[in-house]
Amino acid sequence: MLPQVTTANVSTFTGTTAIAGGVVVSDGWSPVTDRGVYFGENSDPEISGAKMQIGSGPGEYESTLTNLKPNTTYFIKAYATNIKGTSLGDQVSFITKPGYDLPAITTRINGLTTSSASVAGNITYDGGAEIIARGICWSTTQNPNISGNSTNEGTGNGEFISNLTGLSSLTTYYIRAYATKSTGTSYSDQLSFTTQGTLTDIEGNQYSTQPIGNQIWMAENLKTTKLSDGTSIPNITDPALWGNLTSPAYCWYNNDEVVNKKTYGGLYNWYTVNTSKLCPAGWHVPNDSDWAKLITFFRGTDIAGGKLKNKSGWRSADNYSNNESGFSGLPGGFVSYSGFQSLDIQASWWFSTISESSLLNAIKFANSLDILDGYPNAWSGSEQLSFGLSIRCLKD
Repeated sequence: MLPQVTTANVSTFTGTTAIAGGVVVSDGWSPVTDRGVYFGENSDPEISGAKMQIGSGPGEYESTLTNLKPNTTYFIKAYATNIKGTSLGDQVSFITKPGYDLPAITTRINGLTTSSASVAGNITYDGGAEIIARGICWSTTQNPNISGNSTNEGTGNGEFISNLTGLSSLTTYYIRAYATKSTGTSYSDQLSFTTQGTLTDIEGNQYSTQPIGNQIWMAENLKTTKLSDGTSIPNITDPALWGNLTSPAYCWYNNDEVVNKKTYGGLYNWYTVNTSKLCPAGWHVPNDSDWAKLITFFRGTDIAGGKLKNKSGWRSADNYSNNESGFSGLPGGFVSYSGFQSLDIQASWWFSTISESSLLNAIKFANSLDILDGYPNAWSGSEQLSFGLSIRCLKD
């Protein structure tokens, strides 16, 4: 005896896909070795259409038809086969939706300089039609499109990187990723960024600066060996002394200027901060209110650390280090009477604000902002005034 099969109505479909299937209500007393649907643009699709096999055995079954044409009528019949032969269900039809689906596109900012930006786009779904062009659009006005500045990063789905060059410093740009099909061009949600500026200290060291909200921060750690009035800062190389200092001091991590100055900058005690002459003219060491404003801008201490971390340079490769801020925080470690510690796993920057606990204790402390490897958090710590930490300066 032949099996009995019914065709399921197609109730879920788009411009290019549909979910089709059937029900084997009886196997005809013999195992159903093949089942599925015939489908095509003509009636009687078992004759002129295509066949999709969807398993075997009795019961319900379904699968997704792909690469269909938009706004087109399709006919479907379920089938089931046993040793006696093949049975067909009733024919059903449906009309695909007009036009192709919109592709799914995302954008993120990888890195910034004074004149360039690295931007990633990702097409996670093509909307049922081939992507024939893709890239990034940018402008100083909102909603940029391919009629203006744009890159061309080839075809197809997946992630791509665009390097935007020739940008102006300290300028806000708007970006959107785009994907073009034969039916038109679609865009991602809009993002914006502000390019970096530059700053030079009294010794001629140059720094990138990064606008964040309504603040402008140094985008790297301070490297100077002199105060802004030209006074030299004592270079204390013996870590044992860093527990009892009561006057300004600095050093390089491991006392290795060649290896660590450029990447991590200097380590300074709080007495150097307290001179109010450590940063270049027009800049200052941030107080607790300044740091709080930065952390709040990136939605709180639980996640701000990841947004302040540089994408590389940390011991662990984690999903938290996205440098969304452009702050480019690196783990420069610190120095105390116990020696040099935590390079590549901890970043610590001084507040200019003395800790309230110092009013009651013989050993004085000041606040710091701490970020640790492998965590998205940004902590407000409290460090002994004699210890050596990194410095970030903030524009007045």
